[in-house]
Amino acid sequence: MFRAKKRGLRSLRSVFLIVVVIFLIPLIVAVLVNNYFSPNPIYPKYDEVIEISKSSENGYIYFTSAEVIANRIYSNFIDASYVMYKPLSADKGRFLFDFDDARLKSPSHNYPHFTSLLKMNRDYIRVGLFAKAFSSGLTPKKNELAMPKQLQNNPDNSVSDNRNPSIIWVDWKSEILKSSEEVLSNIKKANESKYFIKYPFDKKQSSPVDVKICKALISVALVNCLVNVEMGNYTKAMEWLEEITHLALRCYENSIASESVIEVVKTVYAYLLLSPCLPKWFYSDLVCSLIETKEKLFTFPFYRRFELILLEMEYGFREEGNDNRRMSRIEQIFNSFANYRVVSKQLEEKGDLFLKASWDEVERSVLRGEGRVWNFLINTRDAIFSYYPHSIWSFSSGDYISRTVMNRNLSLVMIYTAILLALCKQYELLNGRFPNNIEETLRGVISDEEISWFLKHSSAVNESNKLIIRIYPLKLSEASKYLNYRLFKGYMGYLYSYFDNLEIELE
Repeated sequence: MFRAKKRGLRSLRSVFLIVVVIFLIPLIVAVLVNNYFSPNPIYPKYDEVIEISKSSENGYIYFTSAEVIANRIYSNFIDASYVMYKPLSADKGRFLFDFDDARLKSPSHNYPHFTSLLKMNRDYIRVGLFAKAFSSGLTPKKNELAMPKQLQNNPDNSVSDNRNPSIIWVDWKSEILKSSEEVLSNIKKANESKYFIKYPFDKKQSSPVDVKICKALISVALVNCLVNVEMGNYTKAMEWLEEITHLALRCYENSIASESVIEVVKTVYAYLLLSPCLPKWFYSDLVCSLIETKEKLFTFPFYRRFELILLEMEYGFREEGNDNRRMSRIEQIFNSFANYRVVSKQLEEKGDLFLKASWDEVERSVLRGEGRVWNFLINTRDAIFSYYPHSIWSFSSGDYISRTVMNRNLSLVMIYTAILLALCKQYELLNGRFPNNIEETLRGVISDEEISWFLKHSSAVNESNKLIIRIYPLKLSEASKYLNYRLFKGYMGYLYSYFDNLEIELE
């Protein structure tokens, strides 16, 4: 009536199915996780770079130390805070200077930096009396040239002043030179260091990894160069010049678009070359130093810049990607992960093209909207879910790469301009006049190809007694062809503030 159930071992078929299920499911899960939930890192060296940046081999700590000390020296020896300016929109945005005692005014006023007031000291630099005039606290009472007419006719006159300087020095020149030695020492240590990596990154900057030389440090370098030259300490002046240039180059090499080379050339070189105290050999050494800097800048490969872009993107996903008020926490996590996976996959498949791309190829591709690099960015832009975090837009839109191209062009043309100015001054010293032809002046110093490139990125304007060299990030003849030219309009307008600093007076 009742049928007994069979008991015993399971069939081989059942055992096989169980074994397959036990081993197959984890394998399927592993494949899914690996393909969809475990993308390769965008910048595999991120953790390694952060560790190096914290080590004693990183020279960035000496760079920051130099800036801290330079700021103190600037405040005590150079600061012109008793001069106040107000930008008036009614007067087309010009800066109108008010030389009343700023300490009696509201602290809400803005004060110009020493580098903004250099034009007022230009006439003293031209006659070799910068240190004497500056240390006496002389300041013009009106918005006019700093050089009094009687001093122009008789440079040996003593520099008078009817205003007491904010700080009285026993010997301003010797004290500032002595105090600046610690700055120079830290600059040398930064230049000689094995690594030069900014850390921690600055979230306030558009490019957190960029290293920029502060105005105070540039001011201290310029003042030391001018004072040493006027005192006849040419070797020391050249030492300052070479070290601040080397530091600017290191900032350039370790940033996406640092303007340190541009700032050093337009300030230190442009004003030092106005001095009549420079001997013949100084110009030759200066040109040799500039050519060495140019070679390093010229041969700096694009892939090194691209690695910095990946470093900043990795930082953006890890740090910036954690906060966005427009998105809920779930949206932030999803978009950040999804976009990271897209970029990672794109780089895994075609990332090698950035390692092999030349600067010319990158410029043509990104700025004209053609070529492999541009196609890569377009594909990335089409695949991402949203522009989150911000670095994903900077990368996929080509903004990062466009800035690196412009920055390289401007830095290079600045170096070429400094070489040209030095050669013109040297020619004047030897022949009593300036050369008539820019191309001939540069021939034999740099290659014909470099001369051609320089002339396409600059223009010389001859005025009554001035030679003004204007520089451009793009070739003027091809500017209208660039699809992303709108990105450069603001940058080119900003450059016009450089031009007055890069002029030589003709007799």
